[in-house]
Amino acid sequence: MKKILLLSISFLFSFGIRASFTVDGITYENEYPYYDCKVNILYSDTTISGVIIIPDSIEYDSVIYTVTRISAKAFADNKHITKISIPESLKRIDNKAFAGCDALVEVLLSDSLSYIGDYVFKNCISLSSISIPASVTYIGYYAFSDCTSLSSVIISEEGEKKIGWGVFENCSALESIVIPGSVVWVPGGAFSNCTSLTSVTILDGVTSIGVGSFMQCKALSSIIIPSSVSSIGNTAFSYCQSLESIVLPENITLIDSRVFQYCTNLHSVKIPSNVTSIGYAAFDNCLSLTAIKIPSKVELISDYSFFQCDALSSLIILEGVKEIGQCAFQGCDSLLYVSLPSSLISIGKDAFYGSNHLSEIHVCGAIPPTIVDNPFSSEAYSNSVLYVPIGTKATYKSVTYWKSFRNIMEEEVTGVVGIEARPTLIHTEGGFIVIKDYSPGVKITIYNASGAILFEEQSDGDEYRIELPKGAVYFVKVGDKVQKVIL
Repeated sequence: MKKILLLSISFLFSFGIRASFTVDGITYENEYPYYDCKVNILYSDTTISGVIIIPDSIEYDSVIYTVTRISAKAFADNKHITKISIPESLKRIDNKAFAGCDALVEVLLSDSLSYIGDYVFKNCISLSSISIPASVTYIGYYAFSDCTSLSSVIISEEGEKKIGWGVFENCSALESIVIPGSVVWVPGGAFSNCTSLTSVTILDGVTSIGVGSFMQCKALSSIIIPSSVSSIGNTAFSYCQSLESIVLPENITLIDSRVFQYCTNLHSVKIPSNVTSIGYAAFDNCLSLTAIKIPSKVELISDYSFFQCDALSSLIILEGVKEIGQCAFQGCDSLLYVSLPSSLISIGKDAFYGSNHLSEIHVCGAIPPTIVDNPFSSEAYSNSVLYVPIGTKATYKSVTYWKSFRNIMEEEVTGVVGIEARPTLIHTEGGFIVIKDYSPGVKITIYNASGAILFEEQSDGDEYRIELPKGAVYFVKVGDKVQKVIL
């Protein structure tokens, strides 16, 4: 065996296999000169300019070498290269290989490339488009970040791809993106601060949206999230100030912290029925949010969840919620009516502070929820009516903070939870609910005490007379106003 090995080495040297060599300003390195003729591009002369076509193979001293890899920083900070073409032989581009190539406009990746390292094209400020082939299985951290002219990104739907954090961060010219199912996880910060991004389509197969993935995408107005997505990380959409509505998939179980913070134009979002917790400041300063329904599986509404949502006028909290955190609804100045379910155990400090127009607070629990510290404004204690279950008024009047309400009244608890309140042109006649004098096109909905829809229709401007069973409580919603009706 020793003789055979020595002969093999002698054979290779007889053909002049080199550890490194330079051709046309590009230095190549053979990592294993005793075993093969495969080379990496080690580094290049910074004066190289124009179109660079990386060859499949290179001949030097009568030996042909196959080019398989571009090493770290090989072309970094070159200010003159305008186009790069990657050959079929090349499988890997290492970290920062083309970082800071200011004049680079076009990159053609081969269908054999499998690995794009970290920061490979970072700060290539002239790069206008990129197409990621099916063969690529890894795209590194910040690989295309700060490519401020990048307006077109196409990612192949074939072949699973792992993508690193911040891959397209600060790509300020990017206006739309389709994320295929081959990208199972949208990484943290992937498109953060892409300030021109208006449209995002995530295809089926993607299961997770990472921390801050679309943070500060201030132009983002449309996003489609498939049912395959089961988790969305904190701050994923924070400061998306043009986002008006979003449909979250039912697989979501957590609304993470700050996920929609400062989405100032968000007016509509449905919390999926499987959600069990709403995180810290999840909807903080969503100034246009008008209605929210907390589903029955939610046990915790965390601190500052809906802080300063000053347009919030319709709040539905279903049975199941156990804890409302500190400042959860602080500054919700449009909130007129709230009903707290019997499942509620505790309310945090300043939970409804600054909600100065509350006229009715309905508490469904016979045992007053524990109050950590003062949750209401002085206006609420003075002007709101506190409704408590029949036979519990004395109990509430004996408990700190609850006893501060000037007006406490008992009512029969129906199990309905809070809807904001009250138009004046709704009344009852016998077994009919009568609705009249509303503008054409206004949506009319009637709910029963369990929240089920019994009637729904667009108003034609005429009087409505809806017959329903007597002896029951109903809630009539006309437009964005709701009134409780007892037949």
